[in-house]
Amino acid sequence: TAGTFDVTFFKNGYELKTVEAVSLENGVKTILDVQLFPPGTNGTNWLEAAEVNLKISPNVFSGQANISFDLPTSFDNAELRVANAVGQTVWTRKVEKNTTSMVFDAELPSGAYYLSLHLDGQQTKAIKLTKLD
Repeated sequence: TAGTFDVTFFKNGYELKTVEAVSLENGVKTILDVQLFPPGTNGTNWLEAAEVNLKISPNVFSGQANISFDLPTSFDNAELRVANAVGQTVWTRKVEKNTTSMVFDAELPSGAYYLSLHLDGQQTKAIKLTKLD
């Protein structure tokens, strides 16, 4: 049936994504380019603070990698988290003030992960990382 519809995309372990007011016509192919994100990484509820920098090197790694970050001076709690491809948190570390780097050597299977930095409970940055055995 032709008309205008809201189209919702869902994949287990990812946040829902709704594209509103999609016009569909009979006999016409409509392609929607949609990217789904693990919970907390979709850009709508996290801060892109200029003073926060987050890097992991090397980013494709096998044994260990170095996480480096710059933190603002005004926060009470900082935490690094790694989530797997379905959004489950598989690693967390508290970050002390005046710390600028940390070694990441978690024993995780090969795969894609998301590293995120949280300040006072709010996600500030997230980056994709890849681990190979």
